[in-house]
Amino acid sequence: GVSFLNLKPYFDLLQKANEVFVDAEARMSPHELDGFVAHSLFVRAFSCFLGAARLSCSGQLAETWVLLRACIENGLYAFYIFGNEERTQIWVNRHKNEDDKTKCKRTFQVGKIWPELRGRSRATATEAKRLYDKAIDWGAHPNERSVFPNIAVKQHDAGYALQVVNSDPALIRATIIATITVSSLMFGIFTLVF
Repeated sequence: GVSFLNLKPYFDLLQKANEVFVDAEARMSPHELDGFVAHSLFVRAFSCFLGAARLSCSGQLAETWVLLRACIENGLYAFYIFGNEERTQIWVNRHKNEDDKTKCKRTFQVGKIWPELRGRSRATATEAKRLYDKAIDWGAHPNERSVFPNIAVKQHDAGYALQVVNSDPALIRATIIATITVSSLMFGIFTLVF
């Protein structure tokens, strides 16, 4: 509620992004397995966006970055799978046995997706890599930036306490903007796919 009242223009952008996700999903009608998988990954990206939007507005900033990374990965996987029957089968059969699981892990390393994305759209690939790295730096992997901004000095003793909710308006605003930016990236990636 506080984010809605104090950061209404940003909240309005989150709402617009939500509307674009809903509209895009309603227009998809895949007919092949690769299209169905890519569509499903688009819905997962949308779900991650919704979670990130809620967490960023509530002040759970480090956790927002975990969902933003997952959002980007869903988009990257959809891009990498669409139009490639072999990759689709590898992804679908991941849990058939240990060999298939290993093959899937090798095939779907994010580092293998960047060059292909760059080949389709250098600008999208550059932005995706920048946001992916930023998500990792700010909390998608446990590191100092996911912990230190959430440390507060206790008022009654000399110790430190971790905050689950960060109420710093500048950090909340920056994380909401990052969530909006990742949603825009998703629209760019899915424009390449669909």
